[in-house]
Amino acid sequence: MNNGLKILFLFLLVNTFTIRVFAQTPASLIKEFTLEVQRINTDKGLKKIELSKEEFANNSFDGSGNLIAYTNGRDVRKIVVFVGKSNGNEVIDLYIKKGVLFFAYTRFIGFKYNDHTNMFDYANTFLMYEGRLYYQNDKILRIKEKGGNGYVESPDAYPSFVKGFIVSILKKIGVR
Repeated sequence: MNNGLKILFLFLLVNTFTIRVFAQTPASLIKEFTLEVQRINTDKGLKKIELSKEEFANNSFDGSGNLIAYTNGRDVRKIVVFVGKSNGNEVIDLYIKKGVLFFAYTRFIGFKYNDHTNMFDYANTFLMYEGRLYYQNDKILRIKEKGGNGYVESPDAYPSFVKGFIVSILKKIGVR
């Protein structure tokens, strides 16, 4: 074998091995993300910070709302956003690593409508929608939904929302 073919063969062999070792499949990333979510949810050292609707939403929605952040003092690890609407409540858990959103778990708990009173029954709720959104580099990697497709409004915007939330949270706790 001449030197040119040897070099080409060696180049192809090294690149093939490198791609196999370092490339992560969506399935392996999701498994890694799931483990990170478990670590965050079981971390007893995280401090809870609460923000009112006025502190994080700039009156961008009509109903009630609040935000709860979990921080280790330097970094925000989890944000829970609650938005009350006339027909139900939206709850979004946002998981963050090194300032970047990697997973969002969102639910819409609807109020049953009472045909006799022509009003929503706020005591009678049901899970209308559930979504798991996986992100990599601020782009959607995968969405898993139950209870209806496409309920999540602007899932592509979640990473930028998170960055804004982090600024508000860190300002409140005096970091940055």
